[in-house]
Amino acid sequence: MKIKKKLFSIGSILFFVILMGCTNRQPPVPPTPQGLSVGMATHNEIAFSWHPVDEAYNYVITRNGNVIGETTDITFWDDNLQANTTYVYQVQAQDANGNLSELSDPLNAMTAISATAPEPPRNLHTMGETEDSIDLMWVALDEDPNVSHYEIFRDGVLIHSLSERRWVDTGLNPQTEYTYFVVAVNFDGEASIPSNELVISTVGIGERTEGNGGHEHSGSLPTTPRNLHTMGETENSVDLMWSDSEDDSIMHYQIFRNGIYIATTTNRRFLDTGLEPETEYHYFVISVSHSHDISEQSNELIVTTAAVGESTERDHPHGH
Repeated sequence: MKIKKKLFSIGSILFFVILMGCTNRQPPVPPTPQGLSVGMATHNEIAFSWHPVDEAYNYVITRNGNVIGETTDITFWDDNLQANTTYVYQVQAQDANGNLSELSDPLNAMTAISATAPEPPRNLHTMGETEDSIDLMWVALDEDPNVSHYEIFRDGVLIHSLSERRWVDTGLNPQTEYTYFVVAVNFDGEASIPSNELVISTVGIGERTEGNGGHEHSGSLPTTPRNLHTMGETENSVDLMWSDSEDDSIMHYQIFRNGIYIATTTNRRFLDTGLEPETEYHYFVISVSHSHDISEQSNELIVTTAAVGESTERDHPHGH
C-alpha cells in the first residue's frame, strides 16, 4: 500500500511538472522589423520606413521609448515635432493574435533647423565604382530656387560642394568601405538634414563596376513626368497616372510615396495599395533612362484615401 501511494505521488509530481512546462511555454512571436530608414524630414515632420514582416498583422511605433501609434503600412509619418530635434524611433511587428516582436534597432532621425531650411536630398546611390573612385548621384525632392548648393560628406567629413546632383569622388583606396551623405544648403546658409546614408566599397585593382546594370551614362536627363494626378481612390488605394513627351530614352519610372521609393513600373499608371483609410499621402514620380540617368521629379500630388466603404473614380485627371 505504501509503495502504491509513493508511486502515485511521483506520478502526480511528474504530471504537474509537464503541465507547468506546457503552461509556461511562450507563444511564438513575429520576427523583428529590419531596415528602418528616414525617407523625409521637415522642421516638424519625419517619415520613415522598414522592411515588411510576413507574419505581421500591423506594426507598433515607439518614439523616444513611448508608443505613439500603429499602422498596417511599412511607412509611418510623424508630425507636430520640434525643429532641429533628434528623435529615436523603434518598430515592433504584431501578429493577428496580438503577439509582439522584439523592438527593432533604434533609428535616429532629426528634424530640419527651420521651416525655411531646404528639403534633404533623396535616394543617394552609386552609379559605379573603380579601385580609386565612387560615382555618387542623388535626387532633389523639390526644385527649390532657394537651394544654393549641395555638400558631400565622406566618413563624416565635408569633402566637396557643388550645384549639380552627381559627383565622382576620386583618390580613394582599393577595396575600402566608405560612408557618404549629402545635405542641401540654401542662400542663407541653412542646411537640410542629411540624405540617406550610403555605405559603399571600392573594388579591387583593375576592376570596375557600373551602377544599375553596368551601363554608361549619357549625361543628359530623361523627360520629367508631367501632370501626375489621381484617377480614383478607395479606402486603401490610390490610382496614379502621369504623362511624358513620349521620350524613347525612358526605361522605367520610379514612384515615391511620402518621400520614400515604393515601386518601379514601365507604365504611366500605377495603383498604390495597402493604404490607410482617410489618410493623406504625398507622391512624386521620376523617369529613369536606359543609360540610368534620372529626371527631375514630377509635380507633387497630395491625395487622401476614401473612408471605409467609399470610393471615387474619375474620367478626368484630378490633382491637388
